[in-house]
Amino acid sequence: MPTKAITELHPGSKLYIPYLLERDVYATATVIEPAIPGSDTDTWGVLVTYDYKPTGQPTMLWLDNNVPVPASNDVPAQVCTLMLPTFPGLTLLGQIDFYDGPESCDITGVWRNDTTGRLYHGDEWAGLSLTVDPLTSEDLIPCTPNELEAHLNMRLNAAEWMNDRAPFAQAVTTLMDTVRKATAKPDTATLDFPTFPGLELVGSVDFASTSEEVAHTGVWRDTDTGTLYYGSDYYALWMGMPSRPCLERHELTEATPDDVEWYLNDRLARVEGMDDSAPCVAAIAKLMDLVRNL
Repeated sequence: MPTKAITELHPGSKLYIPYLLERDVYATATVIEPAIPGSDTDTWGVLVTYDYKPTGQPTMLWLDNNVPVPASNDVPAQVCTLMLPTFPGLTLLGQIDFYDGPESCDITGVWRNDTTGRLYHGDEWAGLSLTVDPLTSEDLIPCTPNELEAHLNMRLNAAEWMNDRAPFAQAVTTLMDTVRKATAKPDTATLDFPTFPGLELVGSVDFASTSEEVAHTGVWRDTDTGTLYYGSDYYALWMGMPSRPCLERHELTEATPDDVEWYLNDRLARVEGMDDSAPCVAAIAKLMDLVRNL
């Protein structure tokens, strides 16, 4: 590796020096005194200052001409990169690298199950020139938002190499905002019907008695034969999972217009707790007009 002679360094010069006990990892140092003779008439040296990673405090160090000092423009950039794995059925909501430096990564990732909405967190570490076992789905830990926040704060407080805590504390706050928004329960339930190849949705009626539920019946028409089908689906906020259609093609019932009307009125008659049935009655009448005019 090319080096600069000590006598070439002047106040304000930049150079890289090895971190103590960390092989092949360098800190940027600034010369604060020019090259001057050392106590030994055969050596020359400079006094430099740099931030020592364990304490984050400026540290002065005497370098003599017996130790090769890499010139700053001769040391290639050394940056540790770590890509968190992808898990089927899980969405990565965010991640934080708790290592304050380019030579290592110490990451906590947060995932959400696409079906159940459940949260998981996992930690992974890597260093330059080091091979680590990749994170697997078995390593992920299920958690609530509050448990996740406690884990992130524990990691924040345990970080020994952190020069400036503020950016990491802000990263925890930002990630928790994202998590709470992603897991927040809506006030009103919503549910879309699935799409069935070859069938078009004519219309639907929601028989739910509260805004926290969806209990709708849909009517479909075969685009080739004109045959009618009906089917029902249900979702409620208390299920504690993201809204997704459960109705499948084989669950649809072939019907005539009269069959559809009978089924809709029967569903209405069996609804409990509905304060005002007038909107449902009107929705049934509107849907039946569409069905009979196909």
